[in-house]
Amino acid sequence: NGTWLSDTTTDPQGNYTFAGLGTGSYRVFAEGVPEGYNQECFSDVACDWGTDFSTTGTLISIEIGVTDTATADIGLDYVGGPRIVGTVSRSDTLAPVSSNFGWFSVDVYDDLGNPVGGTGTNVAGQYQLYLPTTGNYYVSTNHDTDFHNLVNEAWNSTGGAQCFGDCNPLNVDGSEAVDLIGGGTAVADFELDPAAEIVGTVTDETDGTPLGGITMCLAPQVGNPWYACRDTAEDGTFAFRGLNAGNDYVPFVWNVNGQGYARETWQDKPCCTGSWIANGDAITVALGGSVTADFALAPAAAITGVLTDSATGTPISGVPVWLVTPACDFIERGNTNSEGRYTLSGFEPGTYYVAAQADRQGYVRQLY
Repeated sequence: NGTWLSDTTTDPQGNYTFAGLGTGSYRVFAEGVPEGYNQECFSDVACDWGTDFSTTGTLISIEIGVTDTATADIGLDYVGGPRIVGTVSRSDTLAPVSSNFGWFSVDVYDDLGNPVGGTGTNVAGQYQLYLPTTGNYYVSTNHDTDFHNLVNEAWNSTGGAQCFGDCNPLNVDGSEAVDLIGGGTAVADFELDPAAEIVGTVTDETDGTPLGGITMCLAPQVGNPWYACRDTAEDGTFAFRGLNAGNDYVPFVWNVNGQGYARETWQDKPCCTGSWIANGDAITVALGGSVTADFALAPAAAITGVLTDSATGTPISGVPVWLVTPACDFIERGNTNSEGRYTLSGFEPGTYYVAAQADRQGYVRQLY
């Protein structure tokens, strides 16, 4: 008779259910639909809250014990302005990439590189971007690489232009515009390649105890000197994901956070000042590859001393004091306090030089 009975909401896959119905005939009305769609009654009839539901739409019959379940699928027609739609999947498994499981977005830019908007993907990896006007637009992906471990792309018609860091499509070689000059709907699908990763575990070298709360960092051996840092988990594990294939990376212990261990780069190289990145053993990663880089940390050593004027014995404050290997690699730096005292710590036991750089105070630089 057209009387309102109940409402529900579709799930991320567009499914809906009305449960607990008795024997009778019913009509279904899709309202509150997304931007650009018309409200609709089953089956394929335009309607709104002013519609006479006693006569509009197809009746769906339920008879308990005979027809306990009925299906009423509704396909909404898009009648809005220009939009870009597509599906995002993994190239290795073809599994959909969903914003429901780890942050993921598809971002759109105008032809000047200005961000226009963005949206997530549903459980099927599908997205829709509604555009304010007709024109050319550029689309790229952005996501939590620690979760998905994929290579972002700027869209093009031949499979996507990979990007790391800045994925504004106008800054990515090989990106192409999505043509919406004539309006309508354009399709821009993505198949994202798995990125590389470096994983490992940090332990005490004497007894193998896992060390949580150790700050691990990663840097390219050459080129852009960015650092990605994170603390090890309670079981000592760490992971750097979303890495660019073909790059050489140096993982290193940046901060032991008061736990009394020496800092180092991978393969027990001293760390962490001066030319240590260039001298550290690098890891070359392949697209989709995983490399293990474990660390066994030694107890830290320390050197302390006092800097004075050789003629008067007066302490000299504010002087940089450097710890240097026999190969002239800088390991650690400290400064003298008001009493001329310095402490260098957090490095592995070994043989080192100590250098005082007091030329700003009018003294000759000197090695111990």
